[in-house]
Amino acid sequence: MNQSILRLVSMHLVKMHVEIVEPDIPVGKAVPAKHGFSIAYDVGRRTDDPSEYRMTLHVTIKPEESGWHIDSAIRAVFRCPEGLPVPQMEGLVRVNGGTILYGALRGHIAALTGAFPQMSLNLPTINMLEVVKRIEENKDVEVIIGTEQEFVVEAADG
Repeated sequence: MNQSILRLVSMHLVKMHVEIVEPDIPVGKAVPAKHGFSIAYDVGRRTDDPSEYRMTLHVTIKPEESGWHIDSAIRAVFRCPEGLPVPQMEGLVRVNGGTILYGALRGHIAALTGAFPQMSLNLPTINMLEVVKRIEENKDVEVIIGTEQEFVVEAADG
């Protein structure tokens, strides 16, 4: 049996703000809702265990006029096999870890918005490899050295 190359150690929500921005129209009249969608992430590497990474994925949805306003974040700790080259570990965490986090967050948002009187919101499917490429091409790199219990932040959305 093959062991997964990226192991999920822990995962939890760190932010979930959901609200409906009501349209300024007469009751009973339908208005299509248009939304802006953004996704970003932060990745940190454990200072005392270089095979352990922490990733926080941020998803924001803002209505142009009315509709869903969502500000959310989910965080996980991942472990890579020891001896794997650092660039490969970082790629695995960003692409595979981001895919895991986005899928989990997508389910949380659908379940939570399903409790509202409007239809539940299903986040769009995405290609995380393309998302990572776009984010990595357009960001500043910041390195923060931490103590044994902290993580080194190797890439912050700019």
